[in-house]
Amino acid sequence: MVPRNPESVDEPVEDQTVEPEESSENEAPRPKRRSRAVLQGARIKRRGSRIRVLMVVVLIAAAVAAVAWLTVGYFRSNPRYRLAAVELRGQKHLGKSEIEAVFKPDEGRSIYTIPLDERRRQIEEISWVHHASVSRVMPNEIWVRVEERVPVAFLWSPKGASMVDGEGVLLDAPPETYFNLPVVRGVAQIGRAHV
Repeated sequence: MVPRNPESVDEPVEDQTVEPEESSENEAPRPKRRSRAVLQGARIKRRGSRIRVLMVVVLIAAAVAAVAWLTVGYFRSNPRYRLAAVELRGQKHLGKSEIEAVFKPDEGRSIYTIPLDERRRQIEEISWVHHASVSRVMPNEIWVRVEERVPVAFLWSPKGASMVDGEGVLLDAPPETYFNLPVVRGVAQIGRAHV
C-alpha cells in the first residue's frame, strides 16, 4: 500500500503560516520589495508636495510684492506726505533762503520722491557749506544739518575783498556779521571757488 501524502489528500487543510527560514548571522535580512505601483505613487506624492510648497512660496512672494507696491504708492501719492517745510540746523552764517532754493523743484512732491543724495550734493556746492546731511522727517518735513566752513582770513584781490577758509575756498561775507581776521594781499589770480 502506498503511504498517504498529506498534500495530496483532498481534505481541507487549515491555513498554515509559513515562517521564513532563519537566516544565518552572516546574511543580511532582505528588504521587503515594494511593488512598482507603490513606488510610483510615492514619487507622485513627493512631486505633488513639492509643487504645493512651491505654489505657497510663489503666493507669499506675490502678496509681499503687492503690499510693498501699494505701500509705496500710498506714500508717494498721499497729500499728507507732500513737502511742507525744510528745517535748517547747524548754520550760523548760511541763509535759509539758499537751502530753500535747492528744494524749490520739490514743492508739492512727496518727501519720499525727493532724491536726498542729489540734494545733499547741491547743498555742499554752496560756498559756506563744508558738509551736509539731509533726512526725511515724518510726515512732511526735510531736515538739513550743515557744518559750515570757518573763515581764516580776508583775501584782498583786484576783484575786491572776500574771505577764505583753511582749504582755500572763497566765502562771500554774510551781511551784518563782524569778523576779526587777518588780511591777505598779493594774490594775483583767483580761481572759481578755490584760491
